[in-house]
Amino acid sequence: AVVSTQSGYYGRDTNYILRLKLMSAAVDVNEELAGRKEDSVELAIEENNGAETAPPPAGKRKRTAVQAFVSHVPVPEKEAKGLEFGVGRGTLLGELDVVQELMNKNRADHYVVLHRLLYKQQGNVTMRKKNVRRFNGFSFLPDSSEHQAKLRAITKLKSADRKAAMKLLGLKQSSTIEEFLAFLMSPSPAACRATPKKEKSTDCDSALIPLL
Repeated sequence: AVVSTQSGYYGRDTNYILRLKLMSAAVDVNEELAGRKEDSVELAIEENNGAETAPPPAGKRKRTAVQAFVSHVPVPEKEAKGLEFGVGRGTLLGELDVVQELMNKNRADHYVVLHRLLYKQQGNVTMRKKNVRRFNGFSFLPDSSEHQAKLRAITKLKSADRKAAMKLLGLKQSSTIEEFLAFLMSPSPAACRATPKKEKSTDCDSALIPLL
């Protein structure tokens, strides 16, 4: 019975020792796993830092942000193609007092027919009056084919349109087609005669030009 009792105690002691060993081994395993995890985190941090500071691969250019250039210089208004200024032999229409006075009283849409007669196009509404001011006569000669073509173009105009164009230039309403073209060949202030002072106006600005 004593031997049996001692054997029982010995068996209990053996189990206790085994449990201690297992617990110790589990602690060692957990510590090893934690150490490996810390090593992995440190390695990942080092790799990221190395990627940020690593130079770009050979053959590839480093991209840099470029700011878009914004120009604040105003863009001048484009003039229509085919317009020629200052090619004639007369006075600029803008330098004739009567013409300038009438321009101050009339809108740009009143100058469609006249602009087409001078430049073969009606012109942009914002540039039409300016272009008329810059006209100083046609460049062709009186006996040329261009002169005959322009005379036919004036003849084809409606009477109301032709008279309206004459009014804008300060010409007499009794002017003939030939006289009208002669003025356009070489504009001069002598053709725009002032009316008597008591009327306080030219013979062509007694009324505004109706819409064409």
